[in-house]
Amino acid sequence: MIKNLTHHPVTIFKNNSVYRSIEPEGIVPRCQEERIQIGEIDEIPIMTTRFGPVYNLPDKEEGVFLIVSPIVANALPERDDLLVPDLLVRDSQGNIIGAEALARVTWWGCETF
Repeated sequence: MIKNLTHHPVTIFKNNSVYRSIEPEGIVPRCQEERIQIGEIDEIPIMTTRFGPVYNLPDKEEGVFLIVSPIVANALPERDDLLVPDLLVRDSQGNIIGAEALARVTWWGCETF
């Protein structure tokens, strides 16, 4: 079972056609946020956002997968039940209208340049 914990329906495309639309459950998990001005360039504020703990996320349930925002999924890489839309489908104006897949967020290491 897949539950959509975003604000909007998630439309899955298969063979260039709508395969399935997953309606929102009415629960939207989020990360706490704190925005801080870290500088200014040409009188334009430069900000950073610090993300804190996730709230409104149901406990893991056997056989249930949850579509969440990438920020929530990134905050909890150990949760193998969290999915995000992947292989995004866009209309002729470039607006996202769906996805061809769902994905897990996993970390394999990052280099700092």
